Amino acid sequence: MAAADLVGRLLAGCVRHRADELATAVTSTAEEYRAKARECEERAAQMPDSYVKEQLLELAKKWRTMAAYEEKHGR
Repeated sequence: MAAADLVGRLLAGCVRHRADELATAVTSTAEEYRAKARECEERAAQMPDSYVKEQLLELAKKWRTMAAYEEKHGR
């Protein structure tokens, strides 16, 4: 599998809702964003490829930024 395909699949996994996530009650959008950040960080920890790991950690950072913004500004 090409590195670009692997990155695409992994990043898609971080942003899509899984059935077990939907079953879990999320009390706020910010908490949901933090959960997505943790998922990306967990996946990054399992990646041997440093580029893929870096991309997942960047995505996690963006999820955390969105969570902070949501807490501050809400919708």
